[in-house]
Amino acid sequence: MIVFDLEYYVPKEDRLTRGLSMAPGKDSHFIMGGTFRTVGHRGTEFEDAGFWIWDYDTEKAMLIAIWRFLKNYQPKNKFDKRFVGLGIIRSDLDVLKIKLNRYGIVDYPTFFEFLKNYVIYDLSQVLSLRLPHSQPKLVSHQNALKILKMPIIDKTKGTDVWAFYDKEDYQSIMKYNSNEVAEMYQMYLKVREELRDLYSKKESLP
Repeated sequence: MIVFDLEYYVPKEDRLTRGLSMAPGKDSHFIMGGTFRTVGHRGTEFEDAGFWIWDYDTEKAMLIAIWRFLKNYQPKNKFDKRFVGLGIIRSDLDVLKIKLNRYGIVDYPTFFEFLKNYVIYDLSQVLSLRLPHSQPKLVSHQNALKILKMPIIDKTKGTDVWAFYDKEDYQSIMKYNSNEVAEMYQMYLKVREELRDLYSKKESLP
């Protein structure tokens, strides 16, 4: 299983007050990097791999490294071929697909065939079912923590990473991103446990 989260840079003139500002078709919008946590079958062993643009000459070089990492990932159990994240269907996987194609690294059909081998758990979509109909369905990281009644330790917002990048405070970006991935994994475990409890109660009904 791979739990991951990407961070994007959006120039000031394109930053929206609400919604997704990232436009992967624009050259000035780029992926700063991200953390990919691989988790073993029993969930007791995991390893984090980070890919960040300041460690490479170009965005393309970083994306080549990310694609190589994803292609070479081989879990011990075939049922562990899954992606877990928050908003990854609407943003991360789509942005990755578009960027890989734009740089000529992977075309759309190849990426589609690659994703066919994975189950995708988007926690944002799962948790949006708990919101009233009047509320927006894109669940932010902090809202996800609130819904699951988990403590909010770091109040940094996703848009704060733009200011960090402008100040060349790369350590704060990596720390924020790594902490988010760690929390996403805990969210996944909690949702999975709740669903298992619900299923066991259903099975025990007369």
